[in-house]
Amino acid sequence: MSSILVVDDSKTFGALLKRMVERETGCDCVWAKSYAQCQSVLEAAAEPFAAALLDLNLPDAPNGEVVDLALSREVPSVVFTGELSRELREHIWSKRIVDYVLKEGMHNLDYVSRLLKRLLRNRGLRALVVDDSRAMRAQVVSLLRAHAYQVYEAGDGPHALGILDADPSIRLIFTDCTMPGMDGVALTKAIRKMETMQRTVVIGVSSLDESSTTVGFLKAGANDFITKPFQTEEFYCRIGQNIDMMNMIEDITNMANLDFLTGLGNRKYLFETGRKLFASQERGGLHLTAAIMDLDHFKRVNDTYGHEAGDAVLKHFSTLLAGRFRESDVVARMGGEEFCVVTVNMNAENALDVFDTFRRDVANRPAVYDGREIPCSVSIGVYTKAAGSFEELIKAGDDLLYQAKEQGRNRVVVG
Repeated sequence: MSSILVVDDSKTFGALLKRMVERETGCDCVWAKSYAQCQSVLEAAAEPFAAALLDLNLPDAPNGEVVDLALSREVPSVVFTGELSRELREHIWSKRIVDYVLKEGMHNLDYVSRLLKRLLRNRGLRALVVDDSRAMRAQVVSLLRAHAYQVYEAGDGPHALGILDADPSIRLIFTDCTMPGMDGVALTKAIRKMETMQRTVVIGVSSLDESSTTVGFLKAGANDFITKPFQTEEFYCRIGQNIDMMNMIEDITNMANLDFLTGLGNRKYLFETGRKLFASQERGGLHLTAAIMDLDHFKRVNDTYGHEAGDAVLKHFSTLLAGRFRESDVVARMGGEEFCVVTVNMNAENALDVFDTFRRDVANRPAVYDGREIPCSVSIGVYTKAAGSFEELIKAGDDLLYQAKEQGRNRVVVG
């Protein structure tokens, strides 16, 4: 993960910021105490900083020069200031900073913490700006890129739908109301046929200050609405609140479907997704293969090295597992040291080669905990034939796993 830069000449406040950054984000924090030191740090950095927290007034740069320095290196920047006049506020916003924060007390650090977490998460988030006005598109794109979004542009609704079809990972759409051919409300309706409000945020915008326009957008499925011309802070507040809500829903969903230790799908996720795949198989076009896996003699690991070492082995194995199989496959931890992979359209003739190659890889790559190598191996039962239900498919794989254990472990049995 990239580092975060803190520039502040106050020993007390700078130290607080550094501790907060490292504790709340897990990122390394580089602390510079002057403009000159910041310049040296930026020049020596091996890779770009993920963000910067900048004191607006430094002894060797009293007029905010450090902000221009950081922005010249395309570092998303949050500005700290002791006081803020209207003129200064407008001046620093014109630089396309992420945000400004007054040095008023400890409570502001909570705000900065949330801001940094959102900024780090934004780096993988794609947005789409739809407006027939090139100038308006440029303004919104610039604001979003200042917050590290990856941004697409479209001049009309059909073009926007084409972009969404080509890249379904887009999670934020900012659309004007009045456009030729397809207006923003019609575009929102079309988007909602493809994506839910929980997964993709749509924010409508219009210069028409009429309640009917707002209602039209919201009834069409928009998450929010904003009237232009808008203030930069209002724009960021509305975007931020909606993205935070979307991320919260995603996190809750992940908590329900992902194993807390390994990050793989859990048993609930396995059976819910597997049953859907099995239904698709019944309609034709898919063939499912189930592989049930069990780490050999895992109890010995816990007894010999301790439970924390056992957790390290489980994480190590899960990383190997997730890295070996495709996104179209279902990879899950069933419980304890037992795992499952349900592959889609794997050639039955190749199943033994695929899973035996993985088995050898596990045996040849020991886990490492506290500087010690911990060897591990896996037994695998792979069922490649038709079954009456998803539960029967898993049971058949589990029976083959039992045979692999009976035959001496560290082996693959295919049926």
